[in-house]
Amino acid sequence: MFTTGMKLMKKNNTDQACLNRIPNCMQSFDLIPDYPQKPIPEIYNNIFFNDNAFPHALRDYFYACSYKSYLPCGQTSDVVSYNALAKVLAKGARVINLDLFYTGFDAFDKNTKLIVGNVETVIINSLPIKKLTGLNKICNKYYDKDTCGEQCYLPYLEFDKCLQLIKELAWKQSSALLFLYLNLEFEPNQGLEYQAFSQINSIFRSKLMDKYYGFQRVPIGSAPYSQAKNKIIIITNRRPVNSFLNEITNSVMSAESIGIKLYTISIDKSYKDVDYYGESAVVSLMSTDKRKVIENTSQNMVAVIKTTMQNQENIYDVKKDIFNYNTDWNFSVGISMTFMNWQVYPDANDYFKKYMEKFKDGCMILKPQELRYIPKPPEDVYKRNKALDFNNIKVYGLNGFMDFQT
Repeated sequence: MFTTGMKLMKKNNTDQACLNRIPNCMQSFDLIPDYPQKPIPEIYNNIFFNDNAFPHALRDYFYACSYKSYLPCGQTSDVVSYNALAKVLAKGARVINLDLFYTGFDAFDKNTKLIVGNVETVIINSLPIKKLTGLNKICNKYYDKDTCGEQCYLPYLEFDKCLQLIKELAWKQSSALLFLYLNLEFEPNQGLEYQAFSQINSIFRSKLMDKYYGFQRVPIGSAPYSQAKNKIIIITNRRPVNSFLNEITNSVMSAESIGIKLYTISIDKSYKDVDYYGESAVVSLMSTDKRKVIENTSQNMVAVIKTTMQNQENIYDVKKDIFNYNTDWNFSVGISMTFMNWQVYPDANDYFKKYMEKFKDGCMILKPQELRYIPKPPEDVYKRNKALDFNNIKVYGLNGFMDFQT
């Protein structure tokens, strides 16, 4: 069998794959413009309530979203880095995506530790199995930490260190809220989920939303921005089974969720296919009527993620497996969260550049009024006039003569 490991056995091939991989990958992050966050509108004049200080809800905004925020290069068998996470935060991302997995072979072992890692699905004995993937094992055969830096060949990132990094950087330049989207790559597990709760609660205790928004008891999109300012909102891809993590989880993001509805698209051929996405995929996923799409996105938070196909050529041709797409349609119909790969800038057709230009006033911006839902008071309920009610009567008949009694 011709494996990836066999490809990398020769030293010259290994140099191409491993040497200075993270520093080279990180150069594109520095090209992303630094856009200062302008003041975020918190209130507006709601004429239906005669209230000129009506609060904007979280569904009223667009958010700059980073997909797999901890990856500096590609997504196929690639490296992980704290530097990548730090850079997307510094560049203003307000939605961060981390994939949570575990160390060891058994997720239920008492010594298993929760981590942030790049996970792939492999088929073993006809069964799909998830496992950590990366270049650390292959590259470490040839290089030590002095060659390319301590973080170059890490097999995974420590979850608590990622959280600490987020706390240090997320609110340095902005008071905007931050969404932390945790993709739980393991089966429901009380122990691992409690670890997630414990670390989040320890580091973000003062930044968590009010308990009213816990347990996903209300759609997070309806929460006023004024109550989420300078806060962190915890999102998971499924409802946690651990009650502690469930309590601080503000929303579930999935295809079935009523919290944040997630639409996933797959593009696996060429950049030409990406350009066609804007007029096809979202419409077919959500509705054939643009007005119905806007009705949905104005009243609910909606997210779109473009999944990436595995491509082993990424090992030598770095970032070959990731690219962005034309997101004009997403913004024209009011999709709050469009996840993008921040590792590629500039990219083909300048799709990510155009995406970032939409956030030139900051990475959390108010939607145009025609894409926002304006609440109205309920219609008056009128009481009936009982004097106009019909009375029940009894009718008696005898030989053609009728006797009416009320």
